[in-house]
Amino acid sequence: MAAVATVGGGISRSEIDALRRDESKIRQVIGWPPGVNRGHCPDPKHEDIHPSASLYQTSSGVWRCRCFSCNMDGDVVEWQKIRAGQSFTEAVASLMGGNPYTVAQAQSPDETHSRKPDRAPESKDGAGFDSLEALLKSIDRKYGKVESVYHYGPETENHLIVVRYLPKEDPEHKKFYQTRREGGRYHYGAPPKPHPLYRRDLIPVAETIIGVEGEKCADAINALKIPGIAATTSPGGSNNARGADWSPLAGKRVICWPDNDKAGRGYIADVIECLKALPHPPTEILEIDPVALGLQEKQDAFDYLAEDRNLQEALAVAQPEQDVAVVDPEPEALPAEPAWPEPIDQAAYYGLAGDFVRTVEPHTESDPVAILIQFLVTFGNIIGRGAHFRVEADRHDLNLYAVLVGQTSRGRKGTSLGHVRELFRLIDERYTDENLKTGLSSGEGIKYAIRDPEDSNRKNADPGVLDKRLLVIEPEFVNVLRVCERQGNTLSAGIRQLWDSGNVRTLTKNDPVTVTGGHVSIIGHITADELRESLATTDQSNGFGNRFLWFAVQRSKELPEGGNLSTSVLESLADGLAKAVNYTRSIGDHSIGFDDAARKLWHGLYSHLTRDIPGLTGSMFSRAEAQARRIACLYGLLDCSGTVRKEHLRAAAAILDYVERSVRFIFGDRTGNRIADEILAMLKRSAGGLSRTDISNAFGRNVHGDRIQECLDLLARDGRIVIEKRDTGGRPSEVWKYRNGGTK
Repeated sequence: MAAVATVGGGISRSEIDALRRDESKIRQVIGWPPGVNRGHCPDPKHEDIHPSASLYQTSSGVWRCRCFSCNMDGDVVEWQKIRAGQSFTEAVASLMGGNPYTVAQAQSPDETHSRKPDRAPESKDGAGFDSLEALLKSIDRKYGKVESVYHYGPETENHLIVVRYLPKEDPEHKKFYQTRREGGRYHYGAPPKPHPLYRRDLIPVAETIIGVEGEKCADAINALKIPGIAATTSPGGSNNARGADWSPLAGKRVICWPDNDKAGRGYIADVIECLKALPHPPTEILEIDPVALGLQEKQDAFDYLAEDRNLQEALAVAQPEQDVAVVDPEPEALPAEPAWPEPIDQAAYYGLAGDFVRTVEPHTESDPVAILIQFLVTFGNIIGRGAHFRVEADRHDLNLYAVLVGQTSRGRKGTSLGHVRELFRLIDERYTDENLKTGLSSGEGIKYAIRDPEDSNRKNADPGVLDKRLLVIEPEFVNVLRVCERQGNTLSAGIRQLWDSGNVRTLTKNDPVTVTGGHVSIIGHITADELRESLATTDQSNGFGNRFLWFAVQRSKELPEGGNLSTSVLESLADGLAKAVNYTRSIGDHSIGFDDAARKLWHGLYSHLTRDIPGLTGSMFSRAEAQARRIACLYGLLDCSGTVRKEHLRAAAAILDYVERSVRFIFGDRTGNRIADEILAMLKRSAGGLSRTDISNAFGRNVHGDRIQECLDLLARDGRIVIEKRDTGGRPSEVWKYRNGGTK
């Protein structure tokens, strides 16, 4: 391995090391201004709708940027390679101000960390090709048959050239190669970013710009030669919208036309985000729904025009672009004591569930959120197995686990169930008497309550339980968590299996009881302090906690003499509830899907729900998409609908948004790593920061230095702490500080 990469006079390894320690250099490459340590993934191929990347400094002083969603973690050289499509030597030369195409061959000691291979070799002298034909012959010889060539600028000037070819190893699936004309010669690899828009020469004279994915679609529209209209796109595929310069569209009317697939909609979402971020954005941004044009899955503008359909008719269905109504909290400075969560969005109080809450709320001190979720949990249990939804091969029934978390024991968690129980008693008294049980003492106990029959040939065979519906109310949920902590307990595993499939097989040799088709729901009550103490590790939250929905609740009002809700008021609601239960039973084993409007909303919401959230909050929220669909299906069935509509999905999204805020309130910035959380607590209390020696001493030198460093790196990657170098006249000292400067 070469220790020196020569560029002109030569670049030494020490100079490369200094480059990696230069914070301004990596900020320049990834495009983040000073002071901003969180943002979108710098990799243009990553569909990063919500910020997921973090800038941090390692203990050796190297600045790195890590994306928690795609797991790319690189220094300035590695990110330069990814963003410019360069080899290691080209990237170093570019960063040092040299000519990357005269660099002698060298190898990076970190070459294996890059996810993007070096560009293909050019002519032997590294100076490119004399003609485009020579470059295309090289691509044809090395990679596959060239099909199309797209010039992004005039052929007489330096510009980007995208080549579409059929790879030799898989000629059925086209690929693209970015090349460039530079100084009269032709080279592999794109010019530096930001890349130009396709057919930028048409944009200045057009009033309406149609943004599409792919040069083929743009050419089909531009070939119509309609005055005042031009189509454009960006290079690099559906994940690379942020790598282009969209500024020529400032002041234009822009109509975005996505391909009818997930990648196409994601690309257009990125384009719209880029347009909105311009210093001078377009005067109007519209979006075409490909479904409204009757386009099939994966069809696009080219397919539409190939059917001799009118472009103006397509433009007529364009609607003003609308954001999905979800919130992505960006904690630039996490408070030491999180504020009580903002109230749940009113969209959650939709339909029969909302009518019930509004009817009961004036007559109870309980939190409306507690009334709402317990109504949904009970409805999801009384309907049993039947209506469900599928994600690939996995079946999801509609049973929910929910825990009400109060600041104290006086949060009126328990009283919130009374009116729910009374309503369901009005439609099925036997259910409320026999299927609602208290206590989760052991895995064996919960299995026994819904056990399968024993072999009929066995003497005194147990007939088992026919009704597998079980709603468990646990007013002391802290006891459940304590049982789950015990070595060899079966409760945690049983609860997980019942949420996943409803089936529990023999867990121990001496326990022959099994459950098939169980339909178990859980309502638990706990204080915030008890929950923080008992469920504070990532392992617990990943394996157990993320199957539960956690709701911060508190007393809504004081009613010294109690409420005054008569049974007759509930009877009118009971009629609607009975109708919904009977409808659900009538459709049997029905798989619930989305209508077109809900499907479009879901595609935007899905990215938000599945984004990577650091720390314990992310672990507790990692099944959010499945939880959202279960809740949306329940809202649909309460409407006697076998299809989820947009209003059902919005109600579910509002609930999940409140669950996330509740979890952030309960756990704050805990990571789930005990040592890391203790270090974070120390740094919060120390406004001036602490050295590694200080931290080690605080642990009584009982924690190994490597373990401390791992925790510091974890906290830095999550953006919770920063390292500060201090001049001592000799070797600079390092002090770690809480992100917002610490609190006393």
